[in-house]
Amino acid sequence: MQYLALARATAASGLWPVVVLLAMSVALVRGQFGEQLGSFVRRMPEASAALAITAGVTAAAALAAYAVATRHQLAAVAVVLSSLYPVIPFILGVTVLRERLTAKQTAGLLAAGSATVLLAV
Repeated sequence: MQYLALARATAASGLWPVVVLLAMSVALVRGQFGEQLGSFVRRMPEASAALAITAGVTAAAALAAYAVATRHQLAAVAVVLSSLYPVIPFILGVTVLRERLTAKQTAGLLAAGSATVLLAV
């Protein structure tokens, strides 16, 4: 939904659409979970809270970078790179959880990486 909303925004709007989208996301989560969210956040360990904040800031930066890239006619590269977002949890699964790759997963990862390089060049 965020990418569709960004596609409708004009270049003159700057990064305000990103700010509005993030504010709407926070409002929706607070409205959906209300007090449950508040009590969960109060019980959250500091290390987990720091990771959650880092993830939120990184997601906001990625959305802003996508908006800037699409406005500077780099849509092909931005779309391909944004479609590779599942690679990050995959890499974390392999490194942190020590999950093993199957042959199909390895082939898919190599194909996705090759496609990204070819589109970027």
